[in-house]
Amino acid sequence: MLIMAGESEESRLTSNFQEKLTNLKLGWGEEIYYAVVTTLKELFCSNLL
Repeated sequence: MLIMAGESEESRLTSNFQEKLTNLKLGWGEEIYYAVVTTLKELFCSNLL
């Protein structure tokens, strides 16, 4: 991953997270990827309430 000048820490972390999700999708296949992402979203959203 390249870090651009002036890139915020949040932007860098988001980019890194997206890169990791893409790698999971390629390694696991779409069905497992979407099941994991859906579960993570549900857990994250339930913790925000």
